[in-house]
Amino acid sequence: MRTNPDVVAAISHLVNQGVPARSAGDAVRQAMDSMAAPTKKAKKVMDALGLSVRDSIGQMLPWPKIMQNMQGALSDTNPEFLRMRKSVGLTAQEFKDLALNTIFGVEGMKAVKLSISETKPLIIDMAK
Repeated sequence: MRTNPDVVAAISHLVNQGVPARSAGDAVRQAMDSMAAPTKKAKKVMDALGLSVRDSIGQMLPWPKIMQNMQGALSDTNPEFLRMRKSVGLTAQEFKDLALNTIFGVEGMKAVKLSISETKPLIIDMAK
């Protein structure tokens, strides 16, 4: 079985931020599983936010690109994010947490939240 360098970089990043290795691995696995086969509710949120996790031929994008897309989708610069969060009366952070939990579940949300934090460029650099 081949190891995906993007996944290794994501796990390493989480470990460097103090997440135990086993928890980091579980969180990244859960996030990847959630993106590969999203629930109907998760797919609806992803579609509404314009979140792309696959390329034009249906292959999963690399982790750094997905995190970059995630960051854009969960930004007030995304008109759909702004509209959706205002329609439910949540702050930006509250709506981000709700969207991440819906898409990734509690465990996967940990990996994604840390990966799209202000240290996101580290993951991209580590994956190169």
